[in-house]
Amino acid sequence: MMSLKEFWHKVYIDPRKRRILRRYGLKALGIVDGAMRTCGVPYSLHYGTLLGSMREKGFIAHDFDIDIALFADEDYSGVYRILLENGFRHRRQILVDGGKFGREDTFSYKSVHIDLFYLYPDGEGGYYGTEFYPQDGCRGIKDSIALKGGLKVLVSHSPVSKKTHYVPFENTTLPVMDSATAFLEDHYGPNWRIPDPDFKYPRTGVNRYEIPEDKIAVIHDGGHLPVKD
Repeated sequence: MMSLKEFWHKVYIDPRKRRILRRYGLKALGIVDGAMRTCGVPYSLHYGTLLGSMREKGFIAHDFDIDIALFADEDYSGVYRILLENGFRHRRQILVDGGKFGREDTFSYKSVHIDLFYLYPDGEGGYYGTEFYPQDGCRGIKDSIALKGGLKVLVSHSPVSKKTHYVPFENTTLPVMDSATAFLEDHYGPNWRIPDPDFKYPRTGVNRYEIPEDKIAVIHDGGHLPVKD
């Protein structure tokens, strides 16, 4: 049975987030793309936003935030400065080993959330990604922090590449990694071209990921980004 909180999200919170994304999301992406071009650093649409670009040529119907892939061996301090100067707010940062092993930043622009996922060199010429979830036995993020000190770390090994190319997205074009098709098939499965609003990740036995027992993800409030003058 659906809880009251789940019902409230389904009938009010999530539809409202989707409306806000449709209203301001493309403007937010345009600012992000301009900042990346100005600073000359690589990035790619990621996760649901990448899926939408390759399948719908725009936002997918049931999404309500923006996902961006960055590379941990690049300097994005100039990008952060431009975003903050253009109305973005840094809301949250998640770090593993102080950011040496894993990192995620969340910005907002006119209530649209933009998640920056960092990809790390794997020592073999490729990159790995990190994702964060409540620890087993915890009811949510707050419970996981209170009881376990942080979040569980998942290390994913889906195919990613720093090389990108631009594809149509709504009424503009945006960059996707050259390995986008391979990434989507590995992450979402071979039927990724068929919409599935009930998709859940991770899927044990399907997705390639590992859970390093010696790692924990710690959440920090926003506002502590390195910014290049």
